[in-house]
Amino acid sequence: MMKEVIRRIGSRLLFNSVPVQGSAGGQLAEKTKLEAVPDAVGPGPPHGVPDTAQERIAVLERQLAGARQELAAKAREVDVVQRTVADVHEAIETIDAGFAMFDRNDRLVFCNQQYYATFPELTADDIIRPGVAFEEIVRKGAERGLVEAAVGRVEAYIKERMEKHRYPGDPYEYRQKGGTWIRTEERRTPGGTYVGTRTNITQFKQIEQKLAKLLAEQKAHLSAFAQYAPVSFMVKDRKSRFTYVNTHFEQLFGVRNSDVLGRTMAELRPGADLSIAIAQEEEVWKTGVASAVEMDMVANGGSVRRLEVRKFPIFGPGDEMIALGGINLDITEIKNAQNEMAYARDQAEAGNRAKSEFLAAMSHELRTPLTSSLGSLGLLNGLMSDFLPDQGKELLEIALRNNNTLLHLVNELLDFEKVLSGTLVIETQAHDIRALTSTIIHDLQGYARTQSVKFIFKAPDDPLFAQVNEHRFGQILGNLLSNAAKFSDAGRDVGIDLTCHGGRVQVNVRDQGPGIPEDFQNKLYEQFTQVDSSSSRQHRGTGLGLTISKALTERMGGELSFDTEIGVGTTFHISFPQLTISLSPAA
Repeated sequence: MMKEVIRRIGSRLLFNSVPVQGSAGGQLAEKTKLEAVPDAVGPGPPHGVPDTAQERIAVLERQLAGARQELAAKAREVDVVQRTVADVHEAIETIDAGFAMFDRNDRLVFCNQQYYATFPELTADDIIRPGVAFEEIVRKGAERGLVEAAVGRVEAYIKERMEKHRYPGDPYEYRQKGGTWIRTEERRTPGGTYVGTRTNITQFKQIEQKLAKLLAEQKAHLSAFAQYAPVSFMVKDRKSRFTYVNTHFEQLFGVRNSDVLGRTMAELRPGADLSIAIAQEEEVWKTGVASAVEMDMVANGGSVRRLEVRKFPIFGPGDEMIALGGINLDITEIKNAQNEMAYARDQAEAGNRAKSEFLAAMSHELRTPLTSSLGSLGLLNGLMSDFLPDQGKELLEIALRNNNTLLHLVNELLDFEKVLSGTLVIETQAHDIRALTSTIIHDLQGYARTQSVKFIFKAPDDPLFAQVNEHRFGQILGNLLSNAAKFSDAGRDVGIDLTCHGGRVQVNVRDQGPGIPEDFQNKLYEQFTQVDSSSSRQHRGTGLGLTISKALTERMGGELSFDTEIGVGTTFHISFPQLTISLSPAA
């Protein structure tokens, strides 16, 4: 009975222990079968010893459970491998390039859909399929004219292509029928198989061709620019031999391109002093820095031209200086013009000095007799006016007015000469501008009455201080007031007001005259200028008043400006930085 039980268990083991080919689990199952069968069919334990049979059955059951567990583990490993292979296949299918693998016998093992797409004609005819030889694919493509490089030379192309396939190296590119560009890259694996990728680079080739065309056009434009530029342009090698000269170079030196290339300047101009040019070129080659010098060169026709020679390094790959470029600028006319301007400037300065000396001398010579004459006329007027007839009094007053006018003009000329020579010295101190302005207006009220106008002064109650020279401030304001009175119509008012804003004290003199014409405004402060410069002008003067006033104002740190409107009038502004002075009440 026990033998039958053991036999049945052994039969069950034989049925369940089918070997798994190619796996460790199969070997283990086979081993289990071999170990179990002898026990099942061989002589069992002696009859009447059930414990031993039960132990053997337990051992067999444990062996069977272990075998099944190991088989399950191996099955899981196989499943992982299968999933990994599927993932690899899926990844290969997603790449943009065509991918293929060939075995040791150079037959196709696997390729993705992109690889098929690069051979649409061969794919359609089922030429590309697992098991086909690589050379067969190449031959069919060449024979059908699918590769432009194979047209008319099929066998030669096949030989070249197979050579690249057997000994793969750098990627290479070729063009297919219809204009498609393919980039191929192949590698041999350590196991002896081949893998390769095929990428459609048509779009990149089109961009590359456009760039090449653009670069060619730019190169042509640059070449034309250099060739026909209105400057002499040249290139030299390390031995100072000309490798390029443009048309202007040929014209400047009276040479032909064919006579210059490959030769040095010393060969073209034997005996000429080229020391400056040679030293300049050596410096550029040594330092790699551009250089500019001026030199005289004998040009076409034997004329000597002044040139500004600029030489600069030309670098190649790796920042290595490979050539020397040069530009020759003909500055002869510029130099001549500069020399003429320098001569004219010297002459003008000499004339200006002579004028200043003349003005100074004449002013001093005139002021002495004028002062004396004015004093005598004033004394005579004071002593004899009561004894002179009306006609005599009138003549004496005319003489006094003219002498005062002449003395005023002489003083203006002296001031102007000091301004020009830079010898005008002005000492300043803090003054109440309100008080100074009021005094000056009061002193000139008589002159205002002679012009049939009134001076109307408006000022704040508190003093306003600035750093000025009392005499010069009076000279400036007096000139502006006299101008305002002269140019205002009879019966009009001249407004004077004092303001303070932005940290500056400002005096404004406003007339009601004709205004300043626009074309004269930008030269109002020029010397010896007046709005009406004709010989019959209504208002006499040197034309220096505003010139001197502006110079005096600026020497004291102030500003002189104006606003004008035709038919309405003009307002002049004198402003100085305000001083803050605390006035303590008397003790």
